[in-house]
Amino acid sequence: MLHDLVKKFVENRNTAIEWIEAKRAETPLPPYASCDIRNSGFKLTQVDTNLFPAGWNNLCPSYKKKAASHFADYFGSNYPKVKSIAVLTEDHTRNTFYFSNLLALQTILIEAGFEVKLVNPVVEEVSEFKTAEDEPIALHPMSELATSDLVLLNNDLSSGEVELGFDGPVLPSLDLGWHKRKKSDHFAEFNKLVEEFANIIGFDAWHLKTEFAAVDGVNINEEADRARLAEEVDKLLAKISSEYAERGIENEPVVFVKNDSGTYGMGVISVRSGQEILDLNRKNRNKLSVGKSGMQISNFLVQEGVPTVDKIKGNTAEPVAYIAGGRTAGGFFRVNDQKDENENLNSTGMKFVKLCFDKVLGYENAYATECSLECLEKLYDVVANLAVLAAARE
Repeated sequence: MLHDLVKKFVENRNTAIEWIEAKRAETPLPPYASCDIRNSGFKLTQVDTNLFPAGWNNLCPSYKKKAASHFADYFGSNYPKVKSIAVLTEDHTRNTFYFSNLLALQTILIEAGFEVKLVNPVVEEVSEFKTAEDEPIALHPMSELATSDLVLLNNDLSSGEVELGFDGPVLPSLDLGWHKRKKSDHFAEFNKLVEEFANIIGFDAWHLKTEFAAVDGVNINEEADRARLAEEVDKLLAKISSEYAERGIENEPVVFVKNDSGTYGMGVISVRSGQEILDLNRKNRNKLSVGKSGMQISNFLVQEGVPTVDKIKGNTAEPVAYIAGGRTAGGFFRVNDQKDENENLNSTGMKFVKLCFDKVLGYENAYATECSLECLEKLYDVVANLAVLAAARE
């Protein structure tokens, strides 16, 4: 499948690029994003798109330079008067790895030609902290937003909208925080774009799509609500099973049940039957009831589980693509030695490996002879472009 997709893309490269560029011109693109990708050999798709990416420190130097260039083009074209940017951070002040992300993002934006300060919602005066690498980082109070030309949100607003007291442009839109945004809306737009793209290059859209169902108003501790959720699980599993049989795929179907408005890998489990939802123990019910910032989960996404064949030194892995200024800027591998190919890797045991394709050590996948690293990079780029277009259309 992978080789055939690349072949179709190469054969129709100019048409495909023209189509992607035309779509890019239709709707303002988000300033940045990250995209979790799964490659099963028979399907390659995105499984999550984050509009407030927090892993800039995991990019290799060449990708950071590419990101700086993309940011310079993006802000220069859309906000030519902007000279200074305030990055509004998450409100926590103890996560040193998050600080590493902030320092990397600040450095990239400075290289793009901007003055950049990091503004934290809870500090009351300029305060110095240390990154995971013991580098100093300064966080400024909210009162200093007013001295910048543009606010770039690196706070996903899981606990609700923040009062900024700022009259200039704010990116991404406050309406795209997790207090309002739904993953199901994103995947609906993504699948529409995949259908269009598949028609352009003459390919079975299923190989790039993510099947899903949304179930709202669920109290996971109520038996009747779990029954509704279990019914949707069985419906989606039956649909996936039918599609597998049609294409001669022998894998056992699996689905993820997750918070439809969540992040950080919280509120996620994988199941192989609706009965597993009915039989959830207290521990897993608790896992599905509360998301980031202690917010109650009531809207769920039932999402096709796409196994990953990517491995780093024998450990389960998945690529995470990064988008800067609306264009792909490389990425990295999320690796987890405690999870298998069907599980959520954004969980305990997670590590990151820089994804510089000519320098990745220990990379392997079961379809390596069918699609080389260079081939895979092209496919990841296509999927990430479709994902950021979907985010723009949300």
